[in-house]
Amino acid sequence: MTGAWADAHPEDVKQIAEAGHILGSSGENHKNMVQLSNTEYEHELTALHQKIKDLTGLDMTFFRPPYDASTPQLIHIAKNTVIYRYEL
Repeated sequence: MTGAWADAHPEDVKQIAEAGHILGSSGENHKNMVQLSNTEYEHELTALHQKIKDLTGLDMTFFRPPYDASTPQLIHIAKNTVIYRYEL
C-alpha cells in the first residue's frame, strides 16, 4: 500500500490488518526510488510505516519498491529502517 491509499481508505487498512493479512509498503508516495536521496528513501519508508502503525498498531514488515526500481543503498536502508524485509 501507499500513503495516499492509506489516507483515502483508513477503515480498509484497519479491516485488512484485522483480517490477518500482511501489510506491505510501496512507500509513502509511490515514487521511483532510484531517483531519490538516502534521506528521501528513509522518509518514504518511515512515513508510511508510522501511518499504518498509528491506524492498526502493527508494524509493516514488507517493502516492494515501486516499478521494481532499486539500488543496493535502498536495499540496505530498507533492511535497516524500521523492520522491513525487502521484497521484489
